[in-house]
Amino acid sequence: MEIGKKLIELRKQKNMTQEDVAEHLGVTRQTISNWELGTTKPDIAQVKAISSLYQISVDELIDNDIQNIIVKRISNTEKLAGLVYRILKWIIIIFISFFILMILMAILGFIFFGVRHVSSDGMHLKTEISMRCNLDNKEYDIWLIQESNNPVIFRGMPELLEHIYLPEILTIQEAHQEIVQYFEYRNGYCQ
Repeated sequence: MEIGKKLIELRKQKNMTQEDVAEHLGVTRQTISNWELGTTKPDIAQVKAISSLYQISVDELIDNDIQNIIVKRISNTEKLAGLVYRILKWIIIIFISFFILMILMAILGFIFFGVRHVSSDGMHLKTEISMRCNLDNKEYDIWLIQESNNPVIFRGMPELLEHIYLPEILTIQEAHQEIVQYFEYRNGYCQ
């Protein structure tokens, strides 16, 4: 609402004439008329006097809708907080999903590669795979053992080591795969 219309409304609410208002503010009736018509506007000192006369705030008088500005800012802040919350929620969901997937892959890898025993003393992880392989109607019990990142230890069937290359950096799963391939290539199998 324009300040002129606001001044008319406030004056009428107080049942005052333009002369009454002019006398209280120390201005002429013509000045009050010009303000109400919108020809001129009161200065800041006059605005303070008017707000005191009508017992309203300066913001209310000049329609400085500070409350709507605050509500808009709070609303924008809430929207931003909601967006940040949703992004963080998805990041956490993705991280947890990835972590669970890695655990499942490790478990499935151990099952698929025949890991029979995994133990840890808090400092070292020890993984063991036991296999029973068959070649030319002979059964062979083979064990692969690996502690932390140390080389794989091979036990059982010593003559197999002459035919299989097990480098020191080989993981227990790769060693298992090498042995299975060795037996399959010679028409044998491993369980």
